[in-house]
Amino acid sequence: MIEIPLNLIIDSIEDCCFIHFKDIKFPSKAPAHYYFVIPSNEASKVFYIISMITTKVEENLYYYQKTPTPKAAQSLVRLKKGSFKFIVDESAINCNMAEKLTKGDLLRKIDKNIGIEVMKRKIDAALKEKIISAIMNSPLVTPALKSTLKTIS
Repeated sequence: MIEIPLNLIIDSIEDCCFIHFKDIKFPSKAPAHYYFVIPSNEASKVFYIISMITTKVEENLYYYQKTPTPKAAQSLVRLKKGSFKFIVDESAINCNMAEKLTKGDLLRKIDKNIGIEVMKRKIDAALKEKIISAIMNSPLVTPALKSTLKTIS
């Protein structure tokens, strides 16, 4: 099997998609996670806005409802079990934790021993809009990230 360099995989992301990789900031025994990615061009520089998918939906709902910003609970975009081949449990995209990364930032996050895989490229327009709206309406997402999103939505 031919191994495709990580930078080429990232360069191939031209539209919203789901990816799978292990973030090096997590403990070595932690599993890889799925992420929703929104690519954007801003001032001739490519950025990737990523939001992690969690299976701890109820825990996250409870957590956000008990914080000073309970509106954040509305920025969990639910994914039903089986909605995509890789969604094997009830899950949610945590749009409160969206990050804006350069290609270099994203490359540095990826555990090189595990790599990165694009899981699904063609995303339904309604789901894209729901996720972008959840990020824009999150009280926890920075204005700078929201400004980047405005240029692509």
